[in-house]
Amino acid sequence: MVIRQGVTAAFVLLVLAAQGASGEELKPQAPSGLSPAPEKVQQTIDRALGFMVSDVAKWRSQRGCATCHHGVMTVWALSEAKLRGYTVDAETLADNVKWTKDLLVGQFSKPRDPRPGYNYVSMPGMYLATMSDTVPVLSRDEIRRVAVHLEGHQEPNGVWNVPPPDGNGSPPTFESQETLTLWALLGWEPRTGSAEADANRAARQRAVAWLEQAKPTDTNQSLVLRLRLAVREGESPERLKARADQLLERQNKDGGWSQVSDMPSDAYATGQVLWALSFVPAGNQQEAIERAVSFLVDTQRETGEWHMTARSHPDAKNEKPRFMMPITYFGSAWATLGLVRQVPVVRDGATMQRLALLTLRGISGIHTVDENAPDKPVVSISVRYEVDDEQLETLARLLPAFEQLRSLELKSPHITDAGAAQLAGLSQLHRLTIADAAITDEGLAQLKNLANLEELNLKGTKVTDAGIADLCKVLPKLKVER
Repeated sequence: MVIRQGVTAAFVLLVLAAQGASGEELKPQAPSGLSPAPEKVQQTIDRALGFMVSDVAKWRSQRGCATCHHGVMTVWALSEAKLRGYTVDAETLADNVKWTKDLLVGQFSKPRDPRPGYNYVSMPGMYLATMSDTVPVLSRDEIRRVAVHLEGHQEPNGVWNVPPPDGNGSPPTFESQETLTLWALLGWEPRTGSAEADANRAARQRAVAWLEQAKPTDTNQSLVLRLRLAVREGESPERLKARADQLLERQNKDGGWSQVSDMPSDAYATGQVLWALSFVPAGNQQEAIERAVSFLVDTQRETGEWHMTARSHPDAKNEKPRFMMPITYFGSAWATLGLVRQVPVVRDGATMQRLALLTLRGISGIHTVDENAPDKPVVSISVRYEVDDEQLETLARLLPAFEQLRSLELKSPHITDAGAAQLAGLSQLHRLTIADAAITDEGLAQLKNLANLEELNLKGTKVTDAGIADLCKVLPKLKVER
């Protein structure tokens, strides 16, 4: 994991953020529709991170409880930001992780409470297990404990109960049985090699079977979660594109997305879409993503959060004035999470090199420098760990900082065509090895922009003679080894 400590000027942002999120219905500025400058996007993200750190400190001081919003979503957004190189104080994050886990993880092992109103599934458990796909918040044992909790709270028909409309089960968190079931499947890692494995598998299959026959609720969140689950389950690129296109068609003219069709665009829905699209191979969504980023930049409050509108179930009665902080924080956290996953951090070359070396260390990578050059630049890198596409993406975003890098060696069956596409920007390479990888001719075609490439090792891959011939038409000096 990439670690970057220190807050610098963010202290001023924290002071400003402490003045916001009071629950007053301040209206956001109208979106400009213009593509924001990179520095303005960075300012938006820094301001959002400052708000989250400040407001969770206030929540802890005043209320003391770790919730889905102040707690789990804090850990999720800050962990993703830190992983991607944004300025997040390591001690602050570690403290919030410990606080959240201390208050919540122990609940996963408790037997189901039979009392009405106490027997609902843990949303924090679902969120924590889901985020652990990309950031190591829960241990393997803790993820298995979530699986046990989910199985124990599942209804006979395969779903999980939603709290009643007049209780604390407001949407979008407790939106429907469909979204609860999708969240459960995202956070539910199958148990293997145990006596309970068969029962666990059968319980998961009941949830899958219910989803297949249930009528979709047609909310933004349900489409987002179905897309993320489809990526997890390894659906074909064609099916993933079709699912992504469903979301793109729902984008509003202002660049944002709505939770449901009769609501305006907001940070919650827009952030969730950006998060989900970040797992899909690049396609036709770039313009939509840029418009969404513009929407979030234009509608953020000066204090770092985003305006949100409270939402209730249609059959809720005797609606009381709502405490706005939970949904405001939820929406702001999702906006932050979507932005940090879609927008690379702007760094100087020295910082990028330092982060790249830290990343290499975490994946058992080694590097060689040119001892004869005055500044001893890095000229070759070999990654011994079997990285996956996600880890390769993180590394590839940093490697352009090594302008003299000539050789890169990768060997992993977990690198697919999506991972190969992350290498397209490394135009300084002369030699590249992608051995034992699951790439095909489609991934190979992503390397056509590597104009300086002279040697390419593809041993153990799925590329064909036709794919190599097609690449060599563009790179006629290239020597390929299979």
